[in-house]
Amino acid sequence: MLAWRIGPARPGIASVRGPRGSARERQIAPAILLSVLLIIPFKVHALTIGGRSGLEVDGSGESYQSGGLFDDRLFPSDGIEEALEDQPVRTRDVTLLGLLELELEQGSRERAWLRASDAARWGATRRRNTLEVEMGLKAGDNRLRLEHEWEAQGGEDEPASGSQALLTAIYDREFLPGLRAQVRAGADWSRPEGDTLVSLFDYRILRAQAELQKSFEPRSDLRLRGQASFRRKESFGSGSGSYSSRSAEIEAGGIPRPGDRLELLLRLEGRDYIDRESGIPSSIERAVQARYELRERASARPYLEQRIEWQDYDRSSGIFQDSRSWGGEIGIDLLAGRFGGRAARGGRDSGPEWRTRLAVSFDLQTPDDDSSDSLSAGADYGEYGGILGIVREGGERFWLDLSIGAGRRDYARGGGTTLAFEGLNFSLATTDYDYVRASLIAQWTPIARIEQEIFVQWDEEVHDAKEDDFRLWIVSYSIARRF
Repeated sequence: MLAWRIGPARPGIASVRGPRGSARERQIAPAILLSVLLIIPFKVHALTIGGRSGLEVDGSGESYQSGGLFDDRLFPSDGIEEALEDQPVRTRDVTLLGLLELELEQGSRERAWLRASDAARWGATRRRNTLEVEMGLKAGDNRLRLEHEWEAQGGEDEPASGSQALLTAIYDREFLPGLRAQVRAGADWSRPEGDTLVSLFDYRILRAQAELQKSFEPRSDLRLRGQASFRRKESFGSGSGSYSSRSAEIEAGGIPRPGDRLELLLRLEGRDYIDRESGIPSSIERAVQARYELRERASARPYLEQRIEWQDYDRSSGIFQDSRSWGGEIGIDLLAGRFGGRAARGGRDSGPEWRTRLAVSFDLQTPDDDSSDSLSAGADYGEYGGILGIVREGGERFWLDLSIGAGRRDYARGGGTTLAFEGLNFSLATTDYDYVRASLIAQWTPIARIEQEIFVQWDEEVHDAKEDDFRLWIVSYSIARRF
């Protein structure tokens, strides 16, 4: 398994952190922030400066078997297969890092504003930096925002050193009460340092998106949203991942009957790979998702989620395979506190909310038999499991989101092969397995200005064949004083 480090960029939000950049890139990012400060005319009395300093404990590890998944059909002569075979375990030891974050906010979000933060983490074998800048203007029903994020990491135990950046322009306008339009345009790019595996992260992405949303409240609780987007990715390291894609989404939500809620999402995406000799065929993906929740205002809310997907490729590649999948959850949310108990019955607000989720999940995939020569042939499986979730939110001093899932995947034909290229989630899961998946994100402020944050992820697969076993763990804990 190969992946960027996943961890919380801010409370409650998981992010993908890119690698550390060159010296020139590390000089450019602060220069951008300084230029913004000089260009925008803000009143001095609106300036707010703060931040936090402290310590962070960070580490991650993966263990898996590559099994010879890669060959010249997918990555011709780039050394990836040999690199994976030489490194079946990829681990970053648990390390103590120093943490310093500076924050600046100026102006008013009702007129013009600037928000910037820069967080640096450094230790004996690891260094990271994250710079975020947001600036905006609002005039009447019009609002324009520019968002920039630059992330870097490096050090002796970083397998993918380099830098990653995102730049987005967002224009919003409310034409009529309940009718809102939004246009987004942006670019993402990643520049690694080194060769072999990290060359997969050498890319540039251009993207555009238009969205129209209409709400029919208060006459009826109904919301409609339509979205169209374009995306083009150019891969420079491996050269095999360049593509252009177009997608469309339609989302609707409302109350079909008093006390219930329905959410529906339709999605269509077409992806065209530029290099037809790379072994990756162009494809079309269709998806339908729905969630029905009973007794929205009660403290016990049964729900049903369903998802149906169709994946079709335009030609036989010997690797990828047309497939159909059906999955979902059946469960109940038990609430107590602000949104449950007395509040749910019309009483006074009783404070933060605790929510417990109990559910069973399933995922069924059926590939087309026409691609029997594919590496993925036989990936006809059923996956079943249970989920326990505990969430506390609405409190100023403590909140958490804990999820634990366990279950079993059985292949209908006694074994199969799966491959997910874009997520870099390569696996030859050729045998049935039991799994455990757990994650925890929490923040606790025991006393004023002292903040603690924790992110933990644990994924484990225990296969019928021991050589297919897989384990991933990530841990990040920080304690800092806000100033």
